[in-house]
Amino acid sequence: MRPKAISASQAKGYYYEKDSIFASKGDGENSFWHGKGSEILGLSGKIQEADFVNALAGCDKEGNQLVKDGPNGNHENNIDLTFDAPKTASIIALHLGDQRIIDAHLESVKAAQNFIQNEYSYVRQTIDGKTEAVKQDNLIFANFTHSTSRENDPQLHTHGIIMNNVGTENGHRALKNNMIYEDQKIIRSVYLSDFAKRVTELGYRLEHGKNGEWEIAGVSKEAVQSFSKRDEGLKQYWEEHKDELRLKYPNATDAKLMDIARIDSRPSKEIIDQDILKDKWEKEYSRNEIQKGLDAAKSLQVEKAHLSPDKLINISYEAIHERESTFTRQEVIDGAMRLSRGVYTYSDLDKAFAENRDIVHIGEKEIKNGQDKTPVIREVYSSKDMIETEKGIVRDFFEGKGKVEGFMSREASIKAIEALNKESDFSLNRGQLDAASLILSGKDRFSVIQGDAGSGKTLSMKAVFEVLQEGSPDAVIRGLGFTGKSAHELELASGIKSDTIHGFLGKGVEAGAGKELWIVDESSMVSSRQMAQLIDSAKETDARVVFLGDAKQLQSIQAGKMFKDLQEKGLVEKTVMDTAIRQKTEHLKEAVYHIKSYQEGRDSQGMAKAFSVLKDSDIGVFADKSRRDQTFERPEGVREIGLKDNLVNAVVKDFSSLDEWKSSAVLTATNSIRKDVNQGIHEAFKEKGLISEDGNIYNVRSVVSFADEHARLFAANYEVGQNVFVSEKIGGLKTGSEWTIAGRDTYFNKIEIENRDNVRVEIDLMRDGNKLSVYQEDRREFSVGDKVVFGKNDRKLGINNGSTGIIEKADEKGILSVKIDGSGKTAEFNTGNYSYVDYGYALTLHKAQGMSYDKVLYLTDTRNEEMNKSESFYVAVSRAREDVVIYTDNAERLEKQVSQAQEKTSTLDHTLDRDSKGFDFGKDVSASKGSPEAGKEIHSKGIELEM
Repeated sequence: MRPKAISASQAKGYYYEKDSIFASKGDGENSFWHGKGSEILGLSGKIQEADFVNALAGCDKEGNQLVKDGPNGNHENNIDLTFDAPKTASIIALHLGDQRIIDAHLESVKAAQNFIQNEYSYVRQTIDGKTEAVKQDNLIFANFTHSTSRENDPQLHTHGIIMNNVGTENGHRALKNNMIYEDQKIIRSVYLSDFAKRVTELGYRLEHGKNGEWEIAGVSKEAVQSFSKRDEGLKQYWEEHKDELRLKYPNATDAKLMDIARIDSRPSKEIIDQDILKDKWEKEYSRNEIQKGLDAAKSLQVEKAHLSPDKLINISYEAIHERESTFTRQEVIDGAMRLSRGVYTYSDLDKAFAENRDIVHIGEKEIKNGQDKTPVIREVYSSKDMIETEKGIVRDFFEGKGKVEGFMSREASIKAIEALNKESDFSLNRGQLDAASLILSGKDRFSVIQGDAGSGKTLSMKAVFEVLQEGSPDAVIRGLGFTGKSAHELELASGIKSDTIHGFLGKGVEAGAGKELWIVDESSMVSSRQMAQLIDSAKETDARVVFLGDAKQLQSIQAGKMFKDLQEKGLVEKTVMDTAIRQKTEHLKEAVYHIKSYQEGRDSQGMAKAFSVLKDSDIGVFADKSRRDQTFERPEGVREIGLKDNLVNAVVKDFSSLDEWKSSAVLTATNSIRKDVNQGIHEAFKEKGLISEDGNIYNVRSVVSFADEHARLFAANYEVGQNVFVSEKIGGLKTGSEWTIAGRDTYFNKIEIENRDNVRVEIDLMRDGNKLSVYQEDRREFSVGDKVVFGKNDRKLGINNGSTGIIEKADEKGILSVKIDGSGKTAEFNTGNYSYVDYGYALTLHKAQGMSYDKVLYLTDTRNEEMNKSESFYVAVSRAREDVVIYTDNAERLEKQVSQAQEKTSTLDHTLDRDSKGFDFGKDVSASKGSPEAGKEIHSKGIELEM
């Protein structure tokens, strides 16, 4: 269901075409009006052509103009929002002739349109020079129901045309329709939930698909395929014409190109007599065979205990909390609807949301879409638990002030570091010295060090370690990294024994014999709940914690951005390390400086200046022409290339021409592009003889990415044979244990897993789906000389997730021997036992954060706008020591996209206020519930803590 703008001239003829089953005369007998706006204008029942034409033009039944024409002198476009029934429902309704399903479909269309009317009937209103989006509650819907696809397969669908005409107290106005485009998925979800419930009430059983899609059980795949010729034709057309379309429409996303392909490939609609059509269907797949399947499915139907609406709301918002601290009502209800198809509708879950006492209304946010600058206001919510978690972190920082003894005085720490500088030629700069001194002399239990990319954080930590080794040998110093790679790098560079945060907390924390000091690296990636766990553990063991990282880099994948919030909201006295020592060339220093100035709000033109530096053909990324690598000569630092495939080809060609490729890397925004680049480089290196020509094929495992955290809860998103790891304790299952998926039940949303001892366990995904890490099998050809990256920690092998290395041995028995970059150690393993390895020429930005390279080739496609943010651009550019080249399809658009910050939510954006008394740590959430009114009633009940 993708909304389409429809002009009056386009609509008149198309919707009045004949339909084989519903409109044999072609006079609109398959049509009906709906909506309060229709009632106001006296539009009801079958749609008369004259009334339809007038409504399309923004007029009443008599032809009087109600809505002013747009700037171009024409009435602005109306919207066709088409509701397609699941294929199995279409087959049963039209081929088997179950009129009840047709009636249910039409009622569900009305339910979805009522939802649109209640949630999206906005108009623009200007008062005292300020334009706002104001919600009304009336819309005009003209509906036309059709029975076939363009291949004349059964396809029950209704075109619901939303007229660009909304009645208000001040006359009729144009509909502000951008949020309908923005929220098309939830609109379809409302339709699917309502329709699913009606279908189950008719006695049919559902089969649940991925992410809330459903079909009626009992209709065979062969029957569905027989009546899906349009889908097959579109797939074939796409494969044959996708490159041509990408060249013709270089700025369009693949989803948009697929829409164009759908239009370009569709055959002319042929209206067949109903009897001939049904005879055709019978020959393709008989009704009796389909009915037999339905009867068999009904006989297998089992009752299942349904979760309550309130429980589903809790499951849905907890899934969102895996990624975000706050949520909207629409997001939570959509997740709950997808998890309960056939049981509950939007109204059931909306009521449960409003009455849920674990949900708190905390504020509002503005939603802008496209070129429309008039925002829509959305209510913002969170859970009591998340509010208390983030509020509690702030409270702990304040209450921890001056609560521990420093290892030495500030004066003594500076003297010790300066002595170290003289003895070991450390040469710490001012920022590094301040950071080390803070750690050695500070008395706050919790501290923050803002270390900009390439500012020498680990060298400063090495100074701390060596001073304490000399002056406080009983001190217990622990390094903690967000990833195995960051923990390894911290230990390697500083000497501080380090572990991953996850592994450290999972083992349980016991106090050492001396003073405890914990250094947490890459703290911008630490989630709110993980930070709270660290803080609680530190309080239990009387430890002091220093959170070290860069708030300008990528934020946590999980919920929260506490490291950034603590700094930006002035909640902590931070120490700053901002001297760039990684970048060795002036143009890179200048580019990174401008990006940082922009992110910190010091220069609104900073991003433009950075791009100017990178695109300058004279300076560019090769400022020092005397050391320019002639095999890698580029006319500009930002290369515009039209197509995704061409972008990949260009990067592959340039990287494979590098003399110093081992100290270089390709960075990408997405995993799919990373895989394409890696495969291309491997093949290019074989052709050039840079790696062994005789490679061997190995079975490898790669992480399965889910569309969102709700997707983890659907059994249809898992495949038998995939491997799973228990990342958090589930019943008696050991954390870190490895299992294989042996079966799945899409009806109950459960999977069955099996270990090597043939022990089988059932996992309820709606309860424990977020506690599993999922890997899928793949195949790779590895050759001696290939660069690889590891995807999972293995202590016994000395392998860290994210580490890279060069293959020294690759035999036909599955043995790989890899010399690991940095450490120089060699890991040898059988891929039958450890298979979490892939090509390491190209990495995603998340994988590359914290790494350094001489040369960086950064490939990003502006059609994937969400991946291009200021944080990702900063990470990409700041990884380079000497040169960076950016490969993109549109440099101007990329500059605009990376001028936007990563959207990461925080409860503190709404619950933390500062006034003359100090900090208000948020609302009293003990008596609130999920409604705006409840939140506003308790807004004044703050918990204040004097500074």
